[in-house]
Amino acid sequence: DSKIAGKVGVVPAPGVAGKSEASAVNGSMGLGITSASQHPDEAWKYIAFMTSQATQNAYAKLSLPIWASSYEDPAVTKGQEELILAAKVGLAAMYPRPTTPKYQELSTALQQAIQESLLGQSSPEDALKSAAENSGL
Repeated sequence: DSKIAGKVGVVPAPGVAGKSEASAVNGSMGLGITSASQHPDEAWKYIAFMTSQATQNAYAKLSLPIWASSYEDPAVTKGQEELILAAKVGLAAMYPRPTTPKYQELSTALQQAIQESLLGQSSPEDALKSAAENSGL
């Protein structure tokens, strides 16, 4: 048995004091059809199926649905009420990822710098300086 069993919960990511109680970034993956697709009609049918509310709700225990009304459906929320509540707050505060052609480099640099700071291998100031230098921008 874990020493923290029953002491862990789910909450929205913290916001910025004086601006919002929560924060979130849209990191979802989009679905699309390339112009060179040999089966665009079938691809569109697949996208419509995968994004339908019924399909989204069926997999809600693995990945939160894209339909706002799903967050009110007891079949979706049952057993994950805490997660759904946190997700609803986060979705209301969500911003898109930064628009930059160097997003992957920026994201990697930030992840590495934050981890180094959390592990005490670097001060927060030095970590952010390193992230800026390694961001590809």
